Amino acid sequence: MGFGSGVGIERLSCLASAGYIAGIDNSKEMVEQATVRNREEIEGGRVDLRLGSVESLPFEDNKFDKVLAVNSMQVWTDAVVGLRSVRRVMKEGGTIALGLLLIQGKQVAD
Repeated sequence: MGFGSGVGIERLSCLASAGYIAGIDNSKEMVEQATVRNREEIEGGRVDLRLGSVESLPFEDNKFDKVLAVNSMQVWTDAVVGLRSVRRVMKEGGTIALGLLLIQGKQVAD
């Protein structure tokens, strides 16, 4: 969730070479950049990148084993609704990893 320019998606697709990776970002520009960066994996059907919000994930129930969000939760409109949406798309016993880096007075770049 919130894949930005797609660097993390690119890395995950190398690490999970037999897996399916889906992502959502609320920025049209980031979806475009990530799509260019991950074009080969998208064309091969292993990566699916979409424009949208975490509060309304466009994926079926119980689809994913793992969910990852790094430095995106702070821009979710409603964290509780977002987490409920994440839970809906996760399989029973799935794993979620949320990362948030805040440095007071400084902006942290990707």
